[in-house]
Amino acid sequence: MKFLEKLIDFFNYLKIMASPTLIGAFIGIVVYANKTDEIGLIIGVLITLCGIVCGILLANWAKRKMGTTEFMAKINASPDIDEAIRNQTQEKK
Repeated sequence: MKFLEKLIDFFNYLKIMASPTLIGAFIGIVVYANKTDEIGLIIGVLITLCGIVCGILLANWAKRKMGTTEFMAKINASPDIDEAIRNQTQEKK
């Protein structure tokens, strides 16, 4: 059971880390596409690395603060749907 918990935490860690990493990679690619020389490549790579570092920092913060699974659960929660379901069941009574 511990293995599955650690595996789920690992995948949630990767999901948290992915957002800033992908944003940094996208911005880095756009910078390189607009400036295709050596300077543009260096700036693009630095922006991508900055995205990776920000992703790692965010994932570590979430892991320490509340745990990666709880962090992802709060992000994926939809209180509007919960409220609509609650209202619907109250109307049926």
